Amino acid sequence: MPTSDRTIRVGNTDITVRTSNRTTLTVTVTRGGNIIVRGPDTTTDTDAATLVERRRSWIYRQLSHLAETAPDNPQRELIRGAGFDVLGRPHRLRIVLDDDQDEPLVQHRNTPTGGWLHMRRSTTLNLGEG
Repeated sequence: MPTSDRTIRVGNTDITVRTSNRTTLTVTVTRGGNIIVRGPDTTTDTDAATLVERRRSWIYRQLSHLAETAPDNPQRELIRGAGFDVLGRPHRLRIVLDDDQDEPLVQHRNTPTGGWLHMRRSTTLNLGEG
């Protein structure tokens, strides 16, 4: 049977419950701070909430560790040649003229000089408006 996701609320926290053809019930805290309960297809919302309550102190420790190790300023400046990791591989940013590219952002992999992200100039200007 395929994997199925649903979201429940435990206290003030949204929890993703992901069920599949497995036998154990586990809880995971992702790098993004999301909490995921994985379990068999028969897992009820009550089962997931009970596990989260039982593992609450561990979850708080994980979230605290994430907050302590997060970079102080994760924002990056969009300048020509800036480096970014895309799917675990390094890329450099190249700002191109709007007329040279239809899409706002295009990924070029396996070029002789490495990976490049080509971003239209108007896209970089519009990002500052948010």
